[in-house]
Amino acid sequence: MKPRIALIVEDDPDTGELLEILLGTAGLVPFLVETGGNALSLMTASVPDLVVLDLDLPDVSGGDVLRAIRTNPRSAEIPVIVTTGYSRMAQRVIDSREADLVMVKPVACDVLKRKVIELVGRDDDRKQGCVPGLPQAN
Repeated sequence: MKPRIALIVEDDPDTGELLEILLGTAGLVPFLVETGGNALSLMTASVPDLVVLDLDLPDVSGGDVLRAIRTNPRSAEIPVIVTTGYSRMAQRVIDSREADLVMVKPVACDVLKRKVIELVGRDDDRKQGCVPGLPQAN
């Protein structure tokens, strides 16, 4: 079975590392890039099974990356989870209906993991746990 790839687009190294661990426990192979430009370049060569996308990036905005994903026939159907620390930015993405899920940071580890599994499934149901440092939902 081909491994499922999760592209993480996150410029904060600590958040990126936590997302890599979390997506790994959900049965995906995480690949982290720190800029929107790098994400777009990578996606011209290979289409991941899931994208976790920060909106506030240093070069190409997460919103522009999301629009590029949705307008490209090769990637239009990929599940995209948007994360942001700004509720107004989150609301704009929710209103646009371009993302499969929008989460305001800090995201709850168990909620994010459950949504990832709902969107792409999981190969190994024995993998469990949560990433230390990400808050739990109450």
